[in-house]
Amino acid sequence: MLAGADVVLAAANGTIRLKRAPPSATITYRRGDETESHEAPGNQIELPAGSYAFSASAPGFAELTTRVQLAAGENREVDFTLARERPAAPHR
Repeated sequence: MLAGADVVLAAANGTIRLKRAPPSATITYRRGDETESHEAPGNQIELPAGSYAFSASAPGFAELTTRVQLAAGENREVDFTLARERPAAPHR
């Protein structure tokens, strides 16, 4: 059985579902007050309430960065559909 403190702790986190395309895209995140990024290996991550910066990258695709404000107990979906990089035009 969960005690009151356990229930409060569980509710303090929010869930972010990550939609990634291409599937090989690497997604990293950091909380607003952090300097180091953390990799988000799966398609869902539980985090404490706060402001986060997410970045997605994959070879041959343009990098995408977005900020997410997450509230306690909130479920958010973040779409990281990366655009293909255009090949550079040949110089004449």
